[in-house]
Amino acid sequence: MQTRIAVEGAAFFAYHGYYAGENNCGQHFVVDAEVILDGWPEETAELSATIDYATLYKFCAEEMEKTTPLLETVAARLIRRITTEFPEARSGKVTISKLQPQLGGKVGRTIVEVSF
Repeated sequence: MQTRIAVEGAAFFAYHGYYAGENNCGQHFVVDAEVILDGWPEETAELSATIDYATLYKFCAEEMEKTTPLLETVAARLIRRITTEFPEARSGKVTISKLQPQLGGKVGRTIVEVSF
């Protein structure tokens, strides 16, 4: 059995991108981050028995603030923080979507997804 803890649909305005226009104007992004634990927490009121999704969101927000050329790098930094802070995490993934990217045509989103 497993427990899944996730933050889904966390919206940010940030300045990530390889091209200068992306860094100057900024864009809208959505981050989904999930962590899988073996088993499940016993019935308890102790936050220490699980992963705090408020901390998971905080990590997302802090990493999205750091302007970075590649979303793959942002996702990797976020995974490094998750696995360092929550060593009990057995697996998970981070998905970062760039909404309405400027690619020369109508595109709803591009996605980078990194699993661990």
